[in-house]
Amino acid sequence: GSKTSTVNCYANQQIYLPNATTLAEGKTFVGWTTNPDLTSATKPASAFYEKNILYTVPATATDLYAVYATASGTEYILTNAASITQGEYVLTDKDYKVATGSFQKKNEEGGDLVVTEIGATVNDNKITTLPEGAAICTLAGNNEDGFTILFEEGYLGYMSTTQNRNLAFKEEFSTIKWIAEADADNANGLTLYSPYGENGKYRISTNGSGNTTIRGYYNGKAYDELYLFKETSSYSNYTTLVTLQLT
Repeated sequence: GSKTSTVNCYANQQIYLPNATTLAEGKTFVGWTTNPDLTSATKPASAFYEKNILYTVPATATDLYAVYATASGTEYILTNAASITQGEYVLTDKDYKVATGSFQKKNEEGGDLVVTEIGATVNDNKITTLPEGAAICTLAGNNEDGFTILFEEGYLGYMSTTQNRNLAFKEEFSTIKWIAEADADNANGLTLYSPYGENGKYRISTNGSGNTTIRGYYNGKAYDELYLFKETSSYSNYTTLVTLQLT
């Protein structure tokens, strides 16, 4: 493509790669590459940089080429505590069995998220077809200040700070924040915790016997990890069009 923009910067400086302003009919801007002649049916495995990421400028002048692709559907990408951002997610247990979002009452106040017996098929850390009934939840916020977690039935929260397994969905939980923490045994597994005071914290993880539910545990207690898969558009037919020159 033709050169359209120049950015003056220093060697080894870190900059956020911008969005390309040139539109390509029928295609979506997805990132940048150093390959001027990129043509690929699938996402490039190398020399490809996502849009809006922090990029380290090389020592010599460099041209980056905007990459466009055709949207071809929706997929769910496995995330972890280090990379989690706000968006739409599917929760699974360690066997990739999905949460349905239904509410199994233990009493009048709280209960568990039910995990179906149907495991999602995961290839290359992606789910391309969701099992029937899989619930989508919305995480809003960031992992430093915490996320709110919204299911169709309402925001996820807890009813009691003295009992286990009292998760619930209510609009009044819209201010409760959850933070993702890496599981000690698995880089992609995580638990979610919400600090509520001096006496401890609530954690969400799969239960310790049978992994049939996702539960809240009081004061740091946690069992097997959760997996979160982020909803994203899938693309095909990648091509380059315009150029960003770094000098």
